[in-house]
This record gives sequence, structure tokens and C-alpha cells, in this order.
Amino acid sequence: MLTFDPWIHARPGLQAAARRGDWPGVRAALAGADLGELSWSLARVADLPGAEKWLRRAVQADPSDALAGTTLAARETVLAWQARGSGMGDDLSRRRVRALRRLLLRAEDRLGTVLERDPGFVPAWEVSLRTALGLELDADEARRRYDQVASRAPDHYPAQLEYLEHLLPKWGGSWRAAEDFATECAAAAPAGSTGRALLAAVVIERFVEERRPDPVVAAVPALRRAAEGSVLHPSHVPGAWDAVVHSQLAFLFSMAGEHALAAPHFRALGDRPAAAGWLHLHDAERWYLYERGLALGGRAGRPPGRMPWEPRRWGVGAVAAVVVCAVLTLAGVVGMAWGVRTAVAGDLSTGVGVAIVAVGPFGIGVRGLRTAFGTG
Repeated sequence: MLTFDPWIHARPGLQAAARRGDWPGVRAALAGADLGELSWSLARVADLPGAEKWLRRAVQADPSDALAGTTLAARETVLAWQARGSGMGDDLSRRRVRALRRLLLRAEDRLGTVLERDPGFVPAWEVSLRTALGLELDADEARRRYDQVASRAPDHYPAQLEYLEHLLPKWGGSWRAAEDFATECAAAAPAGSTGRALLAAVVIERFVEERRPDPVVAAVPALRRAAEGSVLHPSHVPGAWDAVVHSQLAFLFSMAGEHALAAPHFRALGDRPAAAGWLHLHDAERWYLYERGLALGGRAGRPPGRMPWEPRRWGVGAVAAVVVCAVLTLAGVVGMAWGVRTAVAGDLSTGVGVAIVAVGPFGIGVRGLRTAFGTG
């Protein structure tokens, strides 16, 4: 059965221990993990709702436990970004910005304590790249933190992904800077390393921002070299982040219509892809199955929907549905306004009752319009 569940790629026993709040069990599941596995696994724990409670207890029980301190800092960073919400710059309220900074500063302080005791603890430096982004620390500081990782683990793919965020246009960088960094990582990485495929992450970001296939099509030759030099290379050693790289490449080659190039990545993934790339398409599971069918020569059926760059096709049924939703929305607005007016005029119970009833068609109409125009 197809699943995008990231826990599928985590260490055995980790999810069960984390869900019961068993820090010794988490540590036992991570015994012998390499840096890639550790990074993937800590991210899963950090995403777990309520994990901060038992992680605080673990840190209080042993303040010198670098792994516990780093995992708690990662969880606090997740909470910070959740508090921030979506939107950019001026779209954020002061309350959201204050919540973001408060939680990130707490995580920064915790990471500082960990790194003061153990300056070579790579996972803490990796998480610090995420806090630096939210705190809008300058480019030199972000690079310094990445260099701390690279000096100890020169081919650490998740840290490369974290630093790449700093270089993207949405955070004040540029496509040139992001592409140059991907080239730098590929040149320094040994054959078969996931670091040789960092360009795929850049191209996905550009695809998402520009909402057109042109950047993907133009990048196909470079992406093919990236695939052949990384996860498809004979010397590649399977690792925790393979699903991300294979998913990125399968997605990009599919968007470019290069189904033969996508095929080996779909074969490697099977029914266990990562969400990378696919999450940007409405109904990701159906799109994955459809594109996999095209790539592997199976039954693909009809496309699950339209691509982000394709114009909306309005049939008679779709137009009729939009008209009905618009009428419901208008009826709801009129009903609520009449109810408020009636209540103000003195008939409180009738006015409130009418306004409450009017909320129903208004909500249905708005949801329908948002779905029709792709905003819901």
C-alpha cells in the first residue's frame, strides 16, 4: 500500500519508543545509527506532537546528554515554525513573530549549551542552521555554521539541505547562489553520494515558485548527471535519505515528461516514496501512482487533475457549481446581515437564530469557491 509516511524510513523501534515517550528506548533504537540515519530519525521525533514534554524530562534527568538536548531543540524549532504559520515578511502578525523568536531563542540557548560541552556534535550544528534561518542571522553566520558541519562531515546531505534554504530567493538569496552551492557540493562529494544530487532540491524550489515546467525541462541534462553520479551510481551505499533523493528525481523527470529517466527512481521507491516534490501537487498519492504507471509502462489511467501551470478548463458542470456556490455565499451574507439588523432592532432571539442559520450556506459556498479556484 502506497504511503508517504516518513516513519517508514526511520530506525526500527524508534516510532514505538517515541510515541510512548520512552527516551531510553529512543536512544536504544538509535544505537549504531550513522549521521544520516540520526538526522532523519531526530527529525521524525521532533515532528511528534507533545514530544517536548518527555524530552524536557530527559534533559532534566541528564543535562549533559547532547542527543536529548539537540532533539529537544529540534522540537522547539518545529514549534517555533508552527507558531509562525505561513506567509512571508509583512504578512506575519507581531504576535506570530514574537512567538517564533521566543521559541527559536530558547532552542538556540539549548544548542549553545550542547555545543559548549561538545563542539563537534554535528546534529546540533545542523539544527542550528534551522534556528539561524528563523532568527534571520546574517549570511556569514549561516555559512560559519554549515562549515562547522562540513569540516566534520563533508558529505552530510541533510545539513546541505538546511544551508541551501538560506540561499534561496524567498529568504533573500538567489537562484545563482543556490545553484552554485549545489555545484560546490556535487564537486566535493564522492561518486555515489547523495550530495551529488543536491541540484534536484534547487530545481524543485524553482518549479514551486515559478509554477511552470521550463526550469525543470532546462535542468534535465544536469539532473540526469546528478542521478547517475549519486543514487544510481554503482558505488552508492543505501542510506536514510535515499527516499528523498529518489522521490525528488522521480518527480522532476515526471514533470519534464522524461518517463524513462524517472523509471529507475520509481522502481527504487516502490510504495514507500518521500513527500519531496509530490506534496506540491493536489492529491499527491494519485499523481505518484499515475506518473509511476507512465514510467513503468503499466496502466496509468487518466491524470488525477491539472498541473499547476495548466489553465483551468471550465465545463458546464463546473460553471454551474461555481454559480451555486456564489449564490449560497451571497445568501449567507444577506441572511447574516438581516439577522444582525433584526437583533439590533430589538428582536434578539430571532436575529441571532437567523444569523446562525445563515452561517451554514455561507460556509458551504465559500469552501466551494475556494476549491473551484484552487485556494482551498
